[in-house]
Amino acid sequence: MSLTTSIDPGPSPRGKIAAQILGLILGRASQRMLVGLDAIVMSTAKGTPKS
Repeated sequence: MSLTTSIDPGPSPRGKIAAQILGLILGRASQRMLVGLDAIVMSTAKGTPKS
């Protein structure tokens, strides 16, 4: 609680925008990681990937 209040001491739009951007970046990064893991699992399940 104290951490968030020290960073964002009020309903400032700048803090909200920063949080949204951070969420978007983190969301996209995790999505990419999941897709990459999925591709690795699929390729290993099928055997050697086609060249």
